Amino acid sequence: MEYARRVLHLIATIEDTLSQLYRIYAERLPAHATFWLRLAKDELKHKDWAEDLVEIDAQGLLTLSAHRAASELYDEYLNFLLDTVQHAQHGQQSSLDALATAHLIETTYIERNLLSVIRTDSEGVQRVLDALGKSTERHAAIIAKELARVRALAD
Repeated sequence: MEYARRVLHLIATIEDTLSQLYRIYAERLPAHATFWLRLAKDELKHKDWAEDLVEIDAQGLLTLSAHRAASELYDEYLNFLLDTVQHAQHGQQSSLDALATAHLIETTYIERNLLSVIRTDSEGVQRVLDALGKSTERHAAIIAKELARVRALAD
């Protein structure tokens, strides 16, 4: 159970860090601020969902699958995000660079299937997990569409 809480806290931290990154992009790229702030707001909602899962875990409704329950996966992803936040805070990024980075981040989350370590018998919890996964896929699609639009304008 303690390990489950660590993984869930890491997921919440990842979502919070994504929100922070998107807020930085909104500040640094004011022409696209609305776009980034909408994503940042969604990430905070995801963080809240992950924190709710910590509470649900305390009720014994969550388990982690043994073959994927490796905190190194989450730590590596979080470290990548933290490095990206540092770069965004101190570097100069174009809208194209920010979109490409955000697309990489969202698709990596999907490709690594980070939520697959969480298993539950609760339909309500599964709905939350499914919503989180679908929202991440939606973010990847929204970012990909905006990335293609900005690339087309740059050509």
